[in-house]
Amino acid sequence: MKAYLKRVLLVLAVILGVTTNATSSPIVPQFYKVKVQLSDGRFIEGYCWGVSWMGGASMQERKVKRVVLSIDNMEVIASFTLFGDDTPVVLKESAKYPNGRARTLSVGFDYEVFHKNTDFYWVKGTSEYPLQQVLQIDTVEVLGQGYGISDPRTYLTLREPFILVEDCGLGCEVKMYSKDPKIPKETLQKVWVQYFACGVRSTVNQDIRAKIRDQYQIQWLTDPFCHD
Repeated sequence: MKAYLKRVLLVLAVILGVTTNATSSPIVPQFYKVKVQLSDGRFIEGYCWGVSWMGGASMQERKVKRVVLSIDNMEVIASFTLFGDDTPVVLKESAKYPNGRARTLSVGFDYEVFHKNTDFYWVKGTSEYPLQQVLQIDTVEVLGQGYGISDPRTYLTLREPFILVEDCGLGCEVKMYSKDPKIPKETLQKVWVQYFACGVRSTVNQDIRAKIRDQYQIQWLTDPFCHD
């Protein structure tokens, strides 16, 4: 099952909120321009996915018009109004993550969209707001469905020599290269097959792999557009 390495947090990708750059789920959540009302009287405008992770896959794919939030006994109570359906959908979830940290809403001031079979949104300059401080989230514009990614520029601008290999276990494409541009692709391929390939990794001593990695200055970049 392919998954976007390290960014597997679409569980947090609140359809109007937390931008994580990853998912192991086949759903494609809606991305929005929003206006957020905070409990201190401030209004924040920006871009995000939202809090519809509370409703699972089907809620993340639906278009949310407004979410009204309240806190009761450390539970977030969210009343969703959907476009084309004025009947509120009320959902509840803990105000904290399992590790005890307060759940937050991430809102970015800008974004770029990259189309790789589907849309990927790179959200810039994000600020996080504890859900206890969020009163209401209004949709200014539905920008479309897509996944969140972190800055993809390094991956996209990497020049050869590099080889394409697989991220063992996750199945995502990885660009393997050397910091020394004089190391040819043939050498990279040989080093991969002998020391780092998925089938031999567990049989090669870790200290030897570390020595080879340092000797050839090996680096890896995972495809930020990899998803189910």
